[in-house]
Amino acid sequence: MKSFKAILAGCAFIVILGLLLQLLYIFVAVAYIDMAKSYPFLNDISHYFRYLVGLPVFFLLMFGGGYITANLAPENIVRNCLLVAMITMSITVLSALSYSSLTMTGMFVIILSLLSTLTGGLYWRRHQLPGY
Repeated sequence: MKSFKAILAGCAFIVILGLLLQLLYIFVAVAYIDMAKSYPFLNDISHYFRYLVGLPVFFLLMFGGGYITANLAPENIVRNCLLVAMITMSITVLSALSYSSLTMTGMFVIILSLLSTLTGGLYWRRHQLPGY
């Protein structure tokens, strides 16, 4: 039961904070588009921001979900964190694939998000439990 609550909390953290960060992104994107009207060079560099800002924030979000999961259920950390990552990435991928197909970059992001969540759980274990 403790593992179930930890998995649920980790998933809820990732989904809710992820949605809030997407809302923040919309506000920033609107301001960026407005600025690009006055400064046309911003249109040339806009696609880099997705990779330079968006992906690290996403991986930190997944790391946080793994950390919370491990904090709530210190046993079976690897299994719980991988379940959290698979559940949340399934939600993300299924919503994205409704209008496109999976690319090599998408597969790379999925693998890195699984590793980020697992790293968050193992980070918690290393710093909270003696002997690791």
